[in-house]
Order: sequence, then structure tokens, then C-alpha cells
Amino acid sequence: MHSSVIAIGPVKKQASFHWVVTDVVEHILANEMMNDVKIIYFDDEDDVSGKYDAYFFVKALPSLKTIQSLQHTKLFFVPIDYFSYPFKLTLEAIKLRYFHGVLCHSLHLANQLADITPIFHIDHYAKFPFSRTTTGRQNSSVAWVGVHEYIASTLDYLNQHDILKRFQHYEFLTNINALKPRRIKKLKQALTALNLPANIEKSDDVLIVNGVRFQQWSEEKQAQVISECELVIDIKQDGFRHQVKPPTKCQLYATSGVPVYVNDIHPAIAQLSHDGITLRTINQLLDNDNEAPSVYGQALREQTQTRYSLRNVAERYRDVIQQCLSTSYEPHQFSYQSYWQYLKAKIYGFFEKA
Repeated sequence: MHSSVIAIGPVKKQASFHWVVTDVVEHILANEMMNDVKIIYFDDEDDVSGKYDAYFFVKALPSLKTIQSLQHTKLFFVPIDYFSYPFKLTLEAIKLRYFHGVLCHSLHLANQLADITPIFHIDHYAKFPFSRTTTGRQNSSVAWVGVHEYIASTLDYLNQHDILKRFQHYEFLTNINALKPRRIKKLKQALTALNLPANIEKSDDVLIVNGVRFQQWSEEKQAQVISECELVIDIKQDGFRHQVKPPTKCQLYATSGVPVYVNDIHPAIAQLSHDGITLRTINQLLDNDNEAPSVYGQALREQTQTRYSLRNVAERYRDVIQQCLSTSYEPHQFSYQSYWQYLKAKIYGFFEKA
């Protein structure tokens, strides 16, 4: 018999919802890892009521009206690509002070939220591990995989460190199909802001930015490139959006034994170190590090082992859910002033962004 019932939602069709929620919950249920807790899904915020022991809101926070209706129920939040700029933390703190906690994939974001509400650390599981081959262009090629918004900062870093000249070949993949005219304009603005030229040529499957060639990303192309390259680089700026993103790619590279090198301010360094995994930096690579990339990749695999396996991550979710249900933390009592505070904050944020 179930002693507690929790509700998770609103259910989304996006792959990220299945990765973070559905896959893990179904593993918990299929393996009877938490028989004393019944888990249900809700489709829409309008479906919620106070009849369950806890609600876990995923990807987006509910309205203050919904929070008010659930003020006698334990509330938790699972942010996925939600906090894209600092002001949103200030705005949503008005809601989060009524929550019993946040389940967080990013150590950096967790540190930002820790003064607002309790934090429960969770991980992405390694859903798409890579295979490696000893053939192809190893010992001569470097790979980079990222969305178009990271192109400008990556090119800036590459130019500063003259990286591409050190390799015979490079393979860069990005989501060219998402680069509509408005986003191309934004990319040019980002390049100009970094004092870089903004020379862009684009076709359906090739993008050339200041002479650097990017190919259209696909699962198949990514698998091929990561399989054959000598090493991978990943670069993040010190801006808020870059720093609060979970280091999912680096976790996946490490699990797969892919030698990944990052810049010195990359948030993955601290987070993976917290998990007992030591990432090497691009500066170490350029300083003629004596450790061969293949040896480093094997070390990453050994350090990671099953750290990000579905079973391990599901066990962590189970433990966190049980901690959430048993928490004695009491959030703020709901105040009607929150409606006015939230409206004022949104108006302020609108003019600040403008």
C-alpha cells in the first residue's frame, strides 16, 4: 500500500522532459525501487489540487494563484533551461519562497538558489553514450559540438589561443537549421561585441563564420565525429546563462571515455570535481601536457564508471523524493502582497531588458 502520493508535471512532449523525468521515473517503477510512493503525472496546471502529498513542477513554475491554492501541500521545482538571465532569479524568488525545495542539475545554479529555498542535487543520466574507435583521423583532429548561441564565444576563445593551427583537421557541429535571419543577425551582433569580424556564409548544411566551417548537427554525424576525433573541446563564457547550464555534455563525454578539454572558467570543472571526476583544461593541453588524450579519456571513463548510469541516477531520484517527502522545512506563509510584488518585478525587468 502506498503511504504517499506525488504528482509530477505538467507533462511536456519535449525530449528534455522524457530525459529528466519520464525515463527515470519509469525505471524507478519498473524496478520497484519505491513501492511506498505512488507517482502520477498531471497534464496541465489547471489539473492540480491539494489532494496529493507533494507536487513536482518541471520546466516552469506555476502561477501565484496555483501556488496559493496549494499552500498546504509540499511544492518542489525542477528547472530545465528556465533561468536564462539573472533577473529571472530575482523575479521567481517571489514564488520559490513558497516552495519546499528545488531539484537542481547545475551546481552553479544551486549555489544561486541556496539562499531562497532548500536544494536537492540530481543528475542527468548518460542517455546517449558515445562509442570510440581507434581508426579514422585520431591524433590529428579536434571536435566541437554546440548550439549556435555558443559560436561567437567559441571563436573568440579559439582566436585568442590559436588552437586550430595545432590540429590537422577539425569537425565542428551546430544547429544550422535553427539559424533563421533573426538569429543570424544576433550572431553577427555577438561577434561584433567581441571585436570579431562578422563574415557569415550559410547553406542548408554548412555554415562558415570568419573562415571556420561548421556542419549541420545530427545524431548520426555527432556519433561519427566523436568516434573518430582525437579529442573534444568545450568552452563556456563567464556569463550567467553559460554558467548555470548543467554540464551534461561533459558528463556524457567523461562517461564515454572521450577526452574533453574545457576552458578555465567552465562550470563543469567544479561540478565534475564534486563527483570525483577531474577535467583537464585546454591550457593544459596547449602547454604540451605529457598525458596523451587517449590516456586521459580512459582515466575519465574509470573515474566516472557508472556514476551517471540510469540506475544510479534513478536511485538518487528515489532518495531525493524520499527526502522531499520527509523534509521538515517550512516555507514562507503565502501572502497576497506577492501578486503585487511579482507584477512590479516583471515591469521592472521589462524596462531593464529594454
